[in-house]
Amino acid sequence: MNDLAANVKASPARWKIVFAHHPLYTAGLHHGTLARCLRQQMYSYGCGPRVEAPGYGLEDVLVDSGAHAYFAGHEHVFQWHKARGVASFVAGASGGSDCGYYGGLDPRGDRPAWTDPASRHGFLAACVTAGMLTVHVVAADGEVLQVVRHAQESTDGPERPP
Repeated sequence: MNDLAANVKASPARWKIVFAHHPLYTAGLHHGTLARCLRQQMYSYGCGPRVEAPGYGLEDVLVDSGAHAYFAGHEHVFQWHKARGVASFVAGASGGSDCGYYGGLDPRGDRPAWTDPASRHGFLAACVTAGMLTVHVVAADGEVLQVVRHAQESTDGPERPP
């Protein structure tokens, strides 16, 4: 984490975008613990009595180093979330409900702001300008499911396509 923090902080790039495999936030039932472990300094897990364990604190690293966005895969659904100024996007090939990878919703309430309820196949298309990161969530048939605009100073909420 120290190398990531140093590299992101030292980067002269106007937009600081981190790409990784696992999401920071997920609606997935089976990967919620992993997301909390990655995101938090300390996290809890277990059925019945909860166990506290040290996590990686990646969200603090991203915020403290000035990252603007985080892109991940792993979860087979489209998801997006904004927390503490960092926009997080997940596009793990989607279609997870069809092939059994998704496993249902995590009931804990730290889910992403938006998850494709149909778990369709598709991709993300990102456009970066000097002041705006615009991400289109696009289904395989070309339908735009969601448009997210993320400015460096502030973030507008999700927008449904016309």
